[in-house]
Amino acid sequence: MTPRRPSPDASSGARGEALAAEFLIGQGYLLHAQNLRTRHGEIDLLVRDHDHWVAVEVKARKDHPAPERTVLPSQLDRIERALKSLSRSLCPRPRTLRIDLVAIRWREGGEPEVLHFPAVRAFRRDDHPCGSASVPEWVPADIGTHAVAPHRCLRTWSRLRRWLARVFAPPRLIRSLRW
Repeated sequence: MTPRRPSPDASSGARGEALAAEFLIGQGYLLHAQNLRTRHGEIDLLVRDHDHWVAVEVKARKDHPAPERTVLPSQLDRIERALKSLSRSLCPRPRTLRIDLVAIRWREGGEPEVLHFPAVRAFRRDDHPCGSASVPEWVPADIGTHAVAPHRCLRTWSRLRRWLARVFAPPRLIRSLRW
């Protein structure tokens, strides 16, 4: 890799990463690494919430009103590749991988505003019975449904609706519910 040129607000970026780490620790995350370099790119912060591993991209700008808008899709692609390549060596074994964004806006007077954007991208492990256990396949996931496939959720809801219809309510009330 080529050496990086220092940005005009490098001190702002370093302070921003420290502030973001402090904020996430206060939210209950465990900090595992800062400025983690892989062959695919750099992860500003690697944190964990139980068995959910999160790569955090930190954007701190003095001269930009919305630093979260300065993240390019190509940066997210590099972070995604780096996080997926690390997934085999993480312990405990990750159930989901996530990319979060923390934007820090420096207000007048030096008071920072910290904004956390969770799950800019999220992935769940796709464990197929015939797949290889050593190399997990990561597929895009909604945070609410990472443990259960969507088609299975629909089947469960229709069963619940039929059960409610039989046990608790008259049929016209159940038909009026939009599940």
